[in-house]
Amino acid sequence: MSAIGISIKQAYLNGMKDTPLGDLKMVEMLDIKGANYQRYKDLFEILKDYSITDALKLIEGMPGEIDISIREEMQTRKLDTLKVKLL
Repeated sequence: MSAIGISIKQAYLNGMKDTPLGDLKMVEMLDIKGANYQRYKDLFEILKDYSITDALKLIEGMPGEIDISIREEMQTRKLDTLKVKLL
């Protein structure tokens, strides 16, 4: 049964993969009173013209890109410019 469920989900996803993220109207699903409402709304605005597949790849790839940027910054930054909170 789980194989059938996975097949149905995959068929659905294949049909939706080229749909622009903006067509899902995800901003309307956000809690307006939520602490991150504006951040999420802005992010959806940036990604609205990307396909669902491409938007997902961008979102999933962000943490890795941020880590790379931090590592590169740490390699080039001089020690006397670091702001460290030890306690």
